[in-house]
Amino acid sequence: MLVVMNSARVEVPHRLIPLVGGGFAIVDPEDFDWLSKMCWRKKRSSSGYYAVSRKQHRRVTHTVFMHRLIMKTPYWMKTHHINHNRLDNRKANLMVLSERMHRHFDGWHYFEANGKSHVPQTGNG
Repeated sequence: MLVVMNSARVEVPHRLIPLVGGGFAIVDPEDFDWLSKMCWRKKRSSSGYYAVSRKQHRRVTHTVFMHRLIMKTPYWMKTHHINHNRLDNRKANLMVLSERMHRHFDGWHYFEANGKSHVPQTGNG
């Protein structure tokens, strides 16, 4: 079976988790049962859509990103989507990286907390 989502080809094995707001998140079969017990929705960002849920801890509601939950990513690290489809949360498509390495892999620019944009330098300067 082959599924085409957002111009990305997805090979089996995989399972789809429906998202509030439309669309699906792609996950590995072994993660489907425990992830499907949560309510997931699409969250828009400048780089696309992510699958997120909400978790309450000590009366405070936190946003939980599916890809970080699957990879058990520590708060100081980043989870990179290898094929850049942020709804493809299969472990083979995810890598836990330092922020510096994530900037290297993740594309053309990133923004600091103050909003300043940076463009990675190539070997030519």
